Amino acid sequence: HEALAEALELLRSRRAAHRVPDHFCCSISMELMLDPVITPSGVTFERSALREHLDKVGPFDPVTRRQLSIEQVAPNLALKAAID
Repeated sequence: HEALAEALELLRSRRAAHRVPDHFCCSISMELMLDPVITPSGVTFERSALREHLDKVGPFDPVTRRQLSIEQVAPNLALKAAID
């Protein structure tokens, strides 16, 4: 049983080392952002997830519900640098 406990502890420590901070994850896709963009309201999303939202759900900000187009977003370079 000791060997199993040690193996489980090793697995837990490896998983903990690979956890991604929540603020690096898109609130739409819940995945690590590779191309973060910021909306006029100041919320950052993964570009592809936001584009899909705008195309499939509607042309509005997922948080504020204000009208939004992909042309209104800008790259979030500071967050991109922190993630890289």
